[in-house]
Amino acid sequence: MKKILSLLKRSGFQRSFYAIIFILINFFALKSGFTVLKSASSIGISYYYFWIVPSLILLYQIIRNDLIGWLLFFALYSFYLIWLIISIFDGIRLDYQEYDAMTFIIFLGIILIYLLFGYIIVRMKPSKK
Repeated sequence: MKKILSLLKRSGFQRSFYAIIFILINFFALKSGFTVLKSASSIGISYYYFWIVPSLILLYQIIRNDLIGWLLFFALYSFYLIWLIISIFDGIRLDYQEYDAMTFIIFLGIILIYLLFGYIIVRMKPSKK
């Protein structure tokens, strides 16, 4: 466990981690096409902003890898976590008769994986400013 924690603190690993997320976000955003990016999300914000803001934060973090970029990335993670939980509960509230026990287990698994991702982000917090 100590080896994993020390790996998470290495600047090279952190930059690679952010670069992989940057590539994935841009791949999926551009794969769906620009027409999807122009449409609005369930909270009324254009998907374009859900693509460009994380990309800019990740690009900043790849270049600088400092506490400011980490705080921005963590704030973005927190926003998505809240949005994910609200979306899941709204879906359950609207169509609760459609869901069975397996669906709730899947939703719980998604939230737990996302929380594990958050734990990794917290452990990667850079010590320099």
